[in-house]
Amino acid sequence: MAPHLRLNDLRKVIIWRLISIVIGTCITYAFIGDLGRSLALSIIIHTITTCVHYVFEGWWAKNILSR
Repeated sequence: MAPHLRLNDLRKVIIWRLISIVIGTCITYAFIGDLGRSLALSIIIHTITTCVHYVFEGWWAKNILSR
């Protein structure tokens, strides 16, 4: 896969994760009631899932789309 396509995948994932962090923070805040803890939890979860998603996008492109 061309490097510029990988960069576009990364940008797409990061933008989506920023949106998800806002949504996740709002949801966890509704349950936890502490904005700082809610934000920290959302950032941790989304940092991990962003890395996994990025790796998955590369794997998918290499193993599924290239068939």
